[in-house]
Amino acid sequence: MRLLSAYYRAKNYTEALKYLRAALAAAKARIAASPTAGAECPRPYPAIKIPDVLWIFEHRYWIAYRPINLTITGIFYDESDIPYNANDV
Repeated sequence: MRLLSAYYRAKNYTEALKYLRAALAAAKARIAASPTAGAECPRPYPAIKIPDVLWIFEHRYWIAYRPINLTITGIFYDESDIPYNANDV
């Protein structure tokens, strides 16, 4: 989240930052309510399966998390190059 937030702040994308924070808050609530309800991969990218990581879609973001300890490990804008960036999850 730090990198995406920093990018939005640097570009003065205040609305995008607001929606990112809202998406993250909603995702945290969904994950806490049902930790194992996520998908094994982002729907458009079935080849991206990371052991012990699930994905949910919130607003315009794919959010990767570990259901064992409820840790969010990655946030990707829907139109970003997720296969390229998923190595960082």
